[in-house]
Amino acid sequence: MQQLRLFFQLTMESFSMALQALWVNKLRSILSLAGISIGIFCIVLVWTFVDSMEANINKSFESLGQNVVYVQKWPWEFTQDYPWWKYMNRPKATLKESDILKERLVENPAVKEISYMFRIYGKTIKAEGTSIERVSGIAVGHTYSNINPVNIETGRYFTESESRLGKPVIILGYNLAINLFGTTDAIGKEVQFYGRKLIVAGVVQRKGKSLLGNSEDDSVILPVEFLRKVANLNRGGEPSILVKGADDVDFEDLRLTIQGAMRGIRRLSPRDDDDFAMNRITMLTKIISGVFSVLHMGGSIIGAFSILVGGFGIANIMFVSVKERTAQIGIQKALGATNAFILFQFLIEAIILSLIGGLIGVFFVYLGSKGISSAMDIDVFISSTNFIYSNLISATIGLLAGMIPAISAARMDPVEAMRSK
Repeated sequence: MQQLRLFFQLTMESFSMALQALWVNKLRSILSLAGISIGIFCIVLVWTFVDSMEANINKSFESLGQNVVYVQKWPWEFTQDYPWWKYMNRPKATLKESDILKERLVENPAVKEISYMFRIYGKTIKAEGTSIERVSGIAVGHTYSNINPVNIETGRYFTESESRLGKPVIILGYNLAINLFGTTDAIGKEVQFYGRKLIVAGVVQRKGKSLLGNSEDDSVILPVEFLRKVANLNRGGEPSILVKGADDVDFEDLRLTIQGAMRGIRRLSPRDDDDFAMNRITMLTKIISGVFSVLHMGGSIIGAFSILVGGFGIANIMFVSVKERTAQIGIQKALGATNAFILFQFLIEAIILSLIGGLIGVFFVYLGSKGISSAMDIDVFISSTNFIYSNLISATIGLLAGMIPAISAARMDPVEAMRSK
């Protein structure tokens, strides 16, 4: 208990001396701590930027649905051993195939839900004299909301009869409703899309713009049966069959189930390659994680050089501090202070100085992250892990930078030290 009390007392004394050293020599302290502050600033800034970007992109990918397989023409991850022209010759997923797949797998325990989705791009929507171009959206089957929930701000989702009969109804993104009608209370109003008049059934909750450059707030949702009446689903667009697996199903079991059913639907022989891709969200997140890991490492290496310079700054402060307090060290040793006590005292002081410099760097990153979040409507944050790592790095640099000055202070002869006065 006494040793613990002594440790805290020594720590507080070292903290007080560190602050005193900073205060007495302000200019020298600022210049010396600038290196460690800039180094920590660079590293934490890169970590914060990379982690925030990755988190926002992964959040955008969540709209694709968890445990969902997208049966499509094109894969999200290409392989070198498969000729590109074979991808070109693949047929698109059709609404008929989606219906057949649902019939075949309706009783399969590995499958929870199946739906069809057709992505549309570059269309014009009009309402009350206002026209908006380059509108994107999706045409979906009724069960789509069971796979990727559609969060409605006002109004409702399509009824089963509206979906089955292809009624002229539409769900607007939040921004579209505001830009067309000036309000999200647009239920029952008419819009013109694909040259047809449609009734607004609902408005989706605001989600904000994602880092992928797209926003569901500027898109529409239609019943796919309606789109089939007014457009050719075999031309343009991006069709997909969505298969959501059961909660506890193994992905490999789900993949084999879908593969077998699709090969049967397309009547592929055992020797034929699959002429469809089975994509899932983890394929995208794995690619993104690899890219950001490289950025993370590169930023850390760049920041390490700045921290190295900061370490020399801390060492400079400590050498000056040892020289200024030589007589005091002699008195402490004459009164019984051990070499370990003197060593520990200066090491604690060096670590505290380095931590102060590191915290200054983190503080500026925090201010920058708040500014970027407000200006760009993107969630930029300093994670608790990055904060802890930055403090550990600062403490380590302080320990290494203060080691030689502390050892020189601990080895001083008390008589010679007191004479230096």
